Amino acid sequence: MIQLLTQVNVADNSGATKAKVIKILRPKNKKYGVLGDLVLVAIQKNNPHSKIRKGHVVKAILIDPIKECHLYLILKDEMKIFLY
Repeated sequence: MIQLLTQVNVADNSGATKAKVIKILRPKNKKYGVLGDLVLVAIQKNNPHSKIRKGHVVKAILIDPIKECHLYLILKDEMKIFLY
């Protein structure tokens, strides 16, 4: 379970490595997020020369909230399909 202001690892190739959960978007009125929830995150740490920078606010999907706290970023210029 992921609560607000939790530090999470980013598990995609966007260039971000760490992020902080700002808000849980879906489902609404929840205090914590579980597998598959849509969250709003702020990037805390990134790789050099990546297109995403520290401070960017993006949407993400939680893919491993129990063990390692991983998430997958959803960028506006990319259309992605998630298969579970």
